[in-house]
Amino acid sequence: MSVLSTIETVGIVFLLALLVLRQFQWKAASGARLLRLPAILILVGMVGLGRNLSGGETLTKGAIGILAVELVLVSMIGLIMGQLSMLRAIEGQEFYRQSSIGILLWALFLVVRIGSFALARAFGIHILETTGVILISFGLNRLASALVIRRRLMAELQRPSERSYTGTERGSTRDRMIRR
Repeated sequence: MSVLSTIETVGIVFLLALLVLRQFQWKAASGARLLRLPAILILVGMVGLGRNLSGGETLTKGAIGILAVELVLVSMIGLIMGQLSMLRAIEGQEFYRQSSIGILLWALFLVVRIGSFALARAFGIHILETTGVILISFGLNRLASALVIRRRLMAELQRPSERSYTGTERGSTRDRMIRR
């Protein structure tokens, strides 16, 4: 592993750790914002994967099979994350964050990712260890979660009379939790 490759890997790990930590903070839930990060991650990942392929790496049938299984699993984890995310509204603005069970789902995501690494390495497939594939996997997980959150918010907007409230007052702001 070259120095440049090591720096890239450390940078990506730091960036992904920061993004995971941010999932546990309340964020405004606008449609564009929900989809922007996953789209960027997938796009950058595909560019990186393309760079690896043009640099001599190969995408074998085994690599495609392992990658397909991984992407299905991380997408399913993302769907669950989206369903378990907490939603709330303050003065008409919707917010979301990952629930406390989300840390277990992130651990499961890592198990899937590490399992994919190990399986690919056992078969001599190194392309699944590249930054591009990691970003695609992470981006697809975030996209699945964002789509579920977006669907839940759209459903809530159409049923305003059924929203539940926490009953807490924060200054002049009525803080309302939205049911799953």
